[in-house]
Amino acid sequence: MPEDDLDRTNSSGKASAVQFIYFPFTAAQIEKFRAPGSEVSVGFTHPNYGHTAVMPEHVRAALVEDFA
Repeated sequence: MPEDDLDRTNSSGKASAVQFIYFPFTAAQIEKFRAPGSEVSVGFTHPNYGHTAVMPEHVRAALVEDFA
């Protein structure tokens, strides 16, 4: 889900090199994400490119703090 609260394009029309997206989680998804050792896959699809990767455990553990 794109971040809608801020316009990150400057007056000359150049977009920010950093883009932010949000992933809405249900309570059940948060519980699974918090479980140590849970395998988390992230990915996206686009007509011209798609990619999926498994999140390293240390990254998952750090992101758990965002649910505090």
